[in-house]
Amino acid sequence: MKKQKKPRPGKKKGQTRPRIEQEKAALAWATEYFHRDKTGLEKGIPDEIREGTVDVGVMGHDAMGESSPFAAETMFAPYQADWFIKGVSAKLLERGDQLAGGLSAYSAAALRDPSSVTSPKTGRKPMDSFNRYITIGIAVDYVAKKWGFSRTRSRHNTKNSCAASIVREAMAAGANFHLSEAEIIRASDEYRQLMGLVRPFFSRVAGRRAQI
Repeated sequence: MKKQKKPRPGKKKGQTRPRIEQEKAALAWATEYFHRDKTGLEKGIPDEIREGTVDVGVMGHDAMGESSPFAAETMFAPYQADWFIKGVSAKLLERGDQLAGGLSAYSAAALRDPSSVTSPKTGRKPMDSFNRYITIGIAVDYVAKKWGFSRTRSRHNTKNSCAASIVREAMAAGANFHLSEAEIIRASDEYRQLMGLVRPFFSRVAGRRAQI
């Protein structure tokens, strides 16, 4: 009886490697994506994104009611979220809401001593790369899903292209912005971690909008 070959590790049965045509299509899309959105690779967070994020924060607060983190009696947040908390506080006050204990205390402390929640003057500031992580993470996930590439290479696939390698090449061609493949993967990891944290929150917002 002929012995059947075991499937190679990391490759599901029936799963085929993306063809060269798919790689060309993915590279063309990603190059155009970065050419159109070069500002997405800049440091910091654009004002329009800050404003939109604060608006979603207020909607999420309304949708979650007493379970909203802004309704807690105590609040602690890293300096990276300071702009977001202050923005939500301002929106709630502008519409006449009474701030919960934690949010009220946080806002009062920030007004009394702004240095208590400002970012450190030295060292890497994670929020500097916030916009970049999102821009890169969206591209990596889209290439992986649309054209069937693995997100990263594995020990069983060190030569063939992956979504991260395609995005690295496209970023250089489309935006003249150069990062290593490891840096692309890190940005993708950070994006996925962020999405894992905010997805439940945004789902509540989407559910509330659907009921309106």
